[in-house]
Order: sequence, then C-alpha cells, then structure tokens
Amino acid sequence: MRPPGSAGAGEPAVAAASSLYTGTLSHHRYGPGPAHHFRYKVAMPLVFLDELEAVARSHPLWSTRLPAPVWARRADLIGRPARPPEDEVRDTVEQATGVRPLGRVAFLGNLRTWGWLFNPISFYFCYSRDGGTVEALLAEVQNTPWHEHHNYVVGGPGVHRFSKEMHVSPFMPMGCDYVLRYDAPGERLSLRLDLVRAGRALLTATLSLSGRPLDRSAMWAYLLRYPAMTHRVSAGIYSQAACLALVRAPFFTHPHKTGRTPRHATTTWPTAGTAGEATVHVRSNGPVNAPAGNGRQLPTEHQPT
Repeated sequence: MRPPGSAGAGEPAVAAASSLYTGTLSHHRYGPGPAHHFRYKVAMPLVFLDELEAVARSHPLWSTRLPAPVWARRADLIGRPARPPEDEVRDTVEQATGVRPLGRVAFLGNLRTWGWLFNPISFYFCYSRDGGTVEALLAEVQNTPWHEHHNYVVGGPGVHRFSKEMHVSPFMPMGCDYVLRYDAPGERLSLRLDLVRAGRALLTATLSLSGRPLDRSAMWAYLLRYPAMTHRVSAGIYSQAACLALVRAPFFTHPHKTGRTPRHATTTWPTAGTAGEATVHVRSNGPVNAPAGNGRQLPTEHQPT
C-alpha cells in the first residue's frame, strides 16, 4: 500500500490508497450576532470504496456486515443501500454535470463507532480513470435534529461558490452562498468552507489534516486515541448550540416550519467561471432579515462575482 501523498517521478502527489487523517477542525463565527469560535482535534478515515470490505476485514474490531466497534455500514453511506455507494456517487455527479466519473471514489468522513454516527458533512472524491487527479467532489451535508440530506457537486481542487440550499443551523440564515476551497488528498489535506452573504463571511470552517496509510496500526489508533469520535461530534454540535443560545445569538426557524414549500435535495454544479475557481448559478431562498453589520470581509479571491 503506497502511503498517501507518495508519488513516482512525474506523478501527482495524491492519495493512492485508503488513509487515516488526523488534525484539527476550526470553526469561526463572525455573525449575525455575537462572534464565536472553537477548535477540536479530529480523526477520520479516507476510504476508497472499492476496498472498503478488504480494509474492514483486516481488523477484528472493524466490519462492513455486522455491528462492530467500527461499523462501515452500507446504509450510512450515500444513496440506496441496495446499490454500491460508488455507483450512487457516479450517478449523482453524472446527473449534475452530464459527465460520469470513470475512476475510483474515496469517502472522507466518520464511520459508525460504538453504535453511533452523525456526519455533518461527508466528502466523496471522484478520481480520474488513471487515478492521478481528482476530477470532482461530492459533499453530502446532513443537518440535525431533522437528519435531512443535501448533495453539492463541484469540480476539481480549487475554489468553488454555490448557494446554500438546505437549512443546517438555527443560528445561521438562508439566502447565503458557500465558498468551498479544497486540495486533493495527499500527505496533507485541507478543506475550507465559508458561508458568505453580501461579500462578507458569516462563518468559516476549516479542516487541516495529515494522512497515514489506513493499515492495522492506524485502525487501532482510530479506536484507542479517538475512542468516541462520532459521539464527540454530536455532543460538540449541541454544546456549541447551547453556548450560542446563552449569548442570545439570532435564531432562524427551519423554513419547513414557517409554511414555506420544502426544497427537494438537488445537486449544484459550476456553470460559469474558470477551472478551480468556479461560480455556481442555482436558485436562492432569497434574502433573510438579520442584524446588519456582522461578518468578516472576504479575501479578494472569495469576493462574489
């Protein structure tokens, strides 16, 4: 198994095999209302879906078929459980873009650990046929406590802008855009997501990760050094929500609860812009009344077009 990021002469440094990524999640809220920030240590596997079963079989406490301390359950991945998840990813990307990915698909996110799983966002990296480049990224967003899902599709590594299509947090409005910047998986992996409105960032979430091969040693490390990773994700979401409620951050009711027509999960895709710095044109939920003057001015490369 070649380590993530290793490459031969003339080859790009991309993950060639499943890996364990560890590092930090930083979360900065600039508005509306009080500023707030936190930082957590995280660990998450990046698993090529065509080797998921083989990876799980290599450790006695991992499984894809039966409940286990780490259970890579098919129903926890994208799409219909009766179909391979990589086919569901390819179908979704093809439906959005008109082009079907032909290479391998790698999943980055949490796996069900000690019976619990919640993934606020999962990433599916779609590789070229030769495995040398990432051609598309599917981000599956899930909210809580509603457990609704929405898929966003963007192109290769770079900067991509698209509208927010699903209510995620009661402390953030609709009528905003996301700006996603990401690198191809390698020895290091960085993903940054800004929630923006009128040229200002309301929120910035950044994953800064380092990878190692997902061998038996790394699988033990995932269990022993991060024994309740998935439980910590859910506990962190609700504890941070309690902090925002205590400081009286503005509250935004779920659109489904206000008599508005629910939005069906559709997939967005860049229709304008240059490679690696694309603009997505999709329908917006429209402006939301929220306190003015909050937010951080975006860097030049993130300015709306």
